[in-house]
Amino acid sequence: MLKCITDKNIIMNERKHVMTSFYHVKSSMTELGKVINFLLNFEKRILVYPIVLGVMIGLTPLVGLLATRALIDDLSANAISIQVIKYIIFIVLSVFIKNIAENLLQTTMRFLAFKVTCSIRFRISEIYTKLDMKQAESEEIIKNKEKSLMAIDQQDSVTNFLISGTNFISAAVTFVGTILLFGELNILIITVLLAAYITNNMIAHKKRAYEFSTWEKWTTLNMQSRAYNSMAHEYSYAKDLRIYQAQKIIKEKIHECDAKRTTEMLLQSKQFCRYDGIRAFIDLLQNYIIYLVFTYLLLIDKISLADFTLYIGNSVQFLSSLTQFQNMLIDVARYSKLLIPVLEFIDTPFAKQNSKIALLENVYDIEFENVTFKYADTQSYALKNLSIRIKSGETICIVGPNGSGKSTFIKLMTRVYKPDSGTIRINGIDINEYSQKALDSIFSILYQEHTVYPVSIRNNVTLNSEDSSSLYDLYDQVDICDLISSLENGDKTIMSAEFKDSTVFSGGQKLKLLLARIMYNDAHILILDEPSAALDPLAEFEFYDLFQNISAQKTSIYISHRMLATKYCSRVLVFDNGHIIEDGSFEELLHNDGLFRKMYMSQSSVFQQEN
Repeated sequence: MLKCITDKNIIMNERKHVMTSFYHVKSSMTELGKVINFLLNFEKRILVYPIVLGVMIGLTPLVGLLATRALIDDLSANAISIQVIKYIIFIVLSVFIKNIAENLLQTTMRFLAFKVTCSIRFRISEIYTKLDMKQAESEEIIKNKEKSLMAIDQQDSVTNFLISGTNFISAAVTFVGTILLFGELNILIITVLLAAYITNNMIAHKKRAYEFSTWEKWTTLNMQSRAYNSMAHEYSYAKDLRIYQAQKIIKEKIHECDAKRTTEMLLQSKQFCRYDGIRAFIDLLQNYIIYLVFTYLLLIDKISLADFTLYIGNSVQFLSSLTQFQNMLIDVARYSKLLIPVLEFIDTPFAKQNSKIALLENVYDIEFENVTFKYADTQSYALKNLSIRIKSGETICIVGPNGSGKSTFIKLMTRVYKPDSGTIRINGIDINEYSQKALDSIFSILYQEHTVYPVSIRNNVTLNSEDSSSLYDLYDQVDICDLISSLENGDKTIMSAEFKDSTVFSGGQKLKLLLARIMYNDAHILILDEPSAALDPLAEFEFYDLFQNISAQKTSIYISHRMLATKYCSRVLVFDNGHIIEDGSFEELLHNDGLFRKMYMSQSSVFQQEN
């Protein structure tokens, strides 16, 4: 009874192993098909070169074996003859022509792989910029993007997929050819080799499964390493690193990350060595059996010396092609699997836009009704059941503690994010009814983390516009005309220290340039999200003075921690914990015993003490 149960368990385990292996093969084939279709979408010719190159490389050793056998037969029968010389010339010329053709095909294939890699990298960037901010900030999207970039850049998966595919095809061609050359001779040899292949394949499958079990950990470690290394070499961190002598802590973090990666690599290498050691022993055993069998056949005159050379060479090719076939099958599956996250990221669904209104000529009011929102992967709400109406022509200052929802309010108004619930209306119409182009035309914004792009001064003002008219009158209005005129290339100068003949503006100069961008856009609603926080008082006064001039007759919204700025606004909104807790003029709120008065008096007392 116990024996029956044991036998049944063995059978069930064997079936389970067979079904699991079948599932993995089916899964790998499905992934391979997806990757091939994906690459063909970028370049139709990309698979022609691996196929032609693979067949050419695969046939080369077979032709060499047959030519060598014929040469030995002739040498055994006669002295050096015209026929022998012809064989030698044929072999030399064949190798020469094959090498030239192979180099040409490999160069072309690598060029196409590079071209496709560049196209995929651009597509990843394009997709990420098209995602709404809530999607872009989610942990899942960020990890998928990181995996995609690792596959494309660090693993060079497109090039390696094509190289592995080429070697796989060449191994398959050589493998089939060697079986045909063996014919019916000693079926035991082929049986032993196939048995060894199956064993090797099982070990290789375990190796691949182990490698991908560590992939998630490697993704996290590489993200951390990239973050700390970027701090060490990116220009934006350079001043803080030197001023605060922060090099030590950054170096410590880099060494810490590298230590973790080194430990993980050591563990992985040890495990790989175990798998590769077992496979090497199996290969050694194969070679021993092959040489033993064919030496015995030669000694008993079952085969000639030429046949012995052919079969030994054929056996070596059989073994090497079998091993290469197995390894390249694993590599093709590996790089297919690495490219799957790229496919998935590029297929990331966008939030559908059903916008109908393509043009907004005037803005009469903006209304929030019971709007609630929280950021991706967070539990607390940034805004909760917020309702407010802003009329055209108002000058509004938004104040409140850090994290109270001020910047989130602006980002929802401009549809950078979409609310989780509630409605935002412009001119009484749901904001989602407007096209993105319509919304872009009514808002000009300077965020706290304002951006100057590594393009020309002119392009920093016009952005995606193709306008070619002169902008120097505009530069003059924001007081940077003399600065730009003093540059050798004028407003064609690149705004980045990384480029030749480029320039870098000071904080105040950057803000003036961004004011020029706002003026150029000529939008209905102007928004400042604490852009002058890093300026000294005089530079800030000059900046706001310029802004007051360009914002006349427009709706203006300030976010500020400088309470004195509220004096110059017709309306003040006080945010706290995602709610508007006070709403009124400067005078009204100052006479209330609320948060605004406390913040104002606290800041005023500091200035008085300094004076």
